[in-house]
Amino acid sequence: MWGIVTLQILDRANMDNVHQPPPFRRALPDPLEIERNRSRIAAEVLPFSRLNLFRNPFGELTLRERAELAVPLPEVTAALRDRPPGPFALQFLGHPGRGKTTHMMALRLRYPQAPYIYLPEHGPLPRLPLGPRIPGFHDPQPVLFVDETQRLPASTRRRLFSPPGMLGTGGPDLLIVGTHEDHSAEFAAAGRAFVGIHIRGITAEHLAKIFRLRIQACIRDKSKPVPFLDTPAILWLIQTYRDDIRGMEHHLYACFQSAKENGAIDPSALPVTPWPPPELAVH
Repeated sequence: MWGIVTLQILDRANMDNVHQPPPFRRALPDPLEIERNRSRIAAEVLPFSRLNLFRNPFGELTLRERAELAVPLPEVTAALRDRPPGPFALQFLGHPGRGKTTHMMALRLRYPQAPYIYLPEHGPLPRLPLGPRIPGFHDPQPVLFVDETQRLPASTRRRLFSPPGMLGTGGPDLLIVGTHEDHSAEFAAAGRAFVGIHIRGITAEHLAKIFRLRIQACIRDKSKPVPFLDTPAILWLIQTYRDDIRGMEHHLYACFQSAKENGAIDPSALPVTPWPPPELAVH
């Protein structure tokens, strides 16, 4: 063992005689190389900087972003303004991708403290805050958002749609739901006043405003031009996707991914792909 230790000490002592590389001397930076590196990094890290955007405008949004960029139908404002006194329901009805959830998110800006409950297609359903809520012991539930209510059992919907009882055993005072199935008969049977808004069809003017806001929200420098959708592009989207806004967004995402310069975006230049894909389709 002593021999091994001696060899290690000798080896360390001999390290002083090993050839050492010359000291590093920092070269002066090449301005042209710096500029080339900046351009390369911008292209790799900021791929949309060439379009004066900080991201693809038609990528996935957070719920907060979707709410802030929503363009609600005028019927929504009228329904809440003219609602009768007492328990009331606002129903958003429509096929997937038409804007039911977007409208609900926009209304959450008006009622930020209200719970929003999404009912998944698969897996256990979350519990609904239906009471009992005893005055003086439990806070009242004045407003409640429930998305995809067609997935609830009929018995649960009856409890949700029923007006609040003396002990708060029914639903909220204001119930806002999104559904693929019309609940009008169930609301009437429960004794709850309601307004149903069927989201279907879209005008070129309304669609252009929706997509213009999406692009404006991603601008890097407002003094410089950005890609845009002209009237022929909007009309092509409506002709191709009808009122399926989610399908349009999916298509425009691919258009902006492949865009190389500013100017009018031509959505007809890319092939139409079905949306949602079969594995994500809602049945």
